[in-house]
Amino acid sequence: MTLITFTHRFVLAATLSFAGIGIACAEPLHLTESWVATGFSAPESVLVAPIRRQMIVSNVNGGPVDEDGNGFLSLLDMNGHVVERNWIAGFDAPTGMALLGDKLYVVDIRRVRIVDLASATIQETIEVDGAQYLNDAAVGPDGAVYVTDVVGNAIYRVKDDKIELWLRDEALKHPNGIALSGNGFVVAAWGKGLRPDFTTEAPGGLIAIDIHSKAIVPVPGAETVGNMDGVALAGQTIYATDNPSGRLVRVDATGKQSIVASLPAGVADLTVSDGMVIVPQLGTGRVTAFQRTD
Repeated sequence: MTLITFTHRFVLAATLSFAGIGIACAEPLHLTESWVATGFSAPESVLVAPIRRQMIVSNVNGGPVDEDGNGFLSLLDMNGHVVERNWIAGFDAPTGMALLGDKLYVVDIRRVRIVDLASATIQETIEVDGAQYLNDAAVGPDGAVYVTDVVGNAIYRVKDDKIELWLRDEALKHPNGIALSGNGFVVAAWGKGLRPDFTTEAPGGLIAIDIHSKAIVPVPGAETVGNMDGVALAGQTIYATDNPSGRLVRVDATGKQSIVASLPAGVADLTVSDGMVIVPQLGTGRVTAFQRTD
């Protein structure tokens, strides 16, 4: 598989046909839009830094696998006002992020860059040998940072700033977003049979992984959803994004699915904070916050 061939096509895939990936129990939209922040350049991920009471947005700003040095991070306040658009530069195509203490781990194609928040500088870059296209990151219950490789069908583990392959398995179905859940993770699977243009032979869904046994099981009620990108938890409720369709999906503790918002194609690594669901939109350069109803 040649990564260069997919470039922005997976972001702008609204022209493709996704009939058969639909959610069977879709409900009317019911999340209320709180605010929209604009002016970003392919925002892929949003993360809340609780101590700072601010949000960090990763901007790809170019092709998703272009090592062009154009990528950067933006800073927002909790009301969606842009504090600093070009806050930290020096990335290629930054995507998912994870916060551990005063360190921000930023996924950047085949590297993980470690940012010191106090000085707002990149302090270290970890090369990930064998990685094909890293995407998202989450801090595990063991205090390590776990990073998905959506193309390589793998998850890597960063501990003491050293990285190792933690899990590679076809059952991951090309893992994209990852979020901490109890003694493991919930992962947004893009789908089975990834093609060079980033379409899939079969749609993905949500899967759960136990950190001790590494057992991989589908999340009940969310086995088949779409080409899943981001995932975030609010208690026992899961929110996830179906990237090509622009759908924001909610899965409750009983496994009931519903579409709670519909946006343009390119919805990516969302977050949940302060009673809101905050969604970056790659294709439109926006970040949209919705008030939760649960």
